[in-house]
Amino acid sequence: MEIKITVASKMAVIKTLSALIALSFLYGCESPEQQAKERTETMKQLAISATKHLLDRNPATISESDNTFRMQELTPEAVAKLSKQNVIPNAGLDIIKEKSLAEDEKRKNVVEVTSADAMVPIDRAVTPFKISGKNIIKIEGKPDRIAPFSLTMNVKLTPEMQGYPRITDVTGLTHEDVYGMPEPKSTKEAKGKKRHGH
Repeated sequence: MEIKITVASKMAVIKTLSALIALSFLYGCESPEQQAKERTETMKQLAISATKHLLDRNPATISESDNTFRMQELTPEAVAKLSKQNVIPNAGLDIIKEKSLAEDEKRKNVVEVTSADAMVPIDRAVTPFKISGKNIIKIEGKPDRIAPFSLTMNVKLTPEMQGYPRITDVTGLTHEDVYGMPEPKSTKEAKGKKRHGH
């Protein structure tokens, strides 16, 4: 059976394709304000999620949180830098120690982010976000300590990243932010002696 394509049918196909193309452009052309709003929200949500993963010290979830933070939320350069600065525990042995210690102390924590705001216009490739909140430490399920925190995360989002931002740096994080208590005296004294010797 021979199928003949008439001029009319060709025109119908062209009109249909033209309409589909026009619709795709219509929905794809958001206003600059709408694009800026979506960009801000995308970066903000990453900053909030990354903060929760960074401060998570629950035995049941610390491994998963650390893995997500390192592999999906941080740039490789940031992983190397933050590991060297001891802002994040070294993958593997340190995580096992953290998990074991928390289990022994029957300790868990809840991270509540109360604000996450861009510090500069979000049209830049890298935007610092100021994140504040509280780290609630629980022992045997009961609140034991509350450590307020305030830190800065640099969030990178470029057109080449196709809407998937990454954290390039974290600053302002203290030992108390992570553990709900000051750094142990022995560590401070050791550092002090080292500095004194220089």
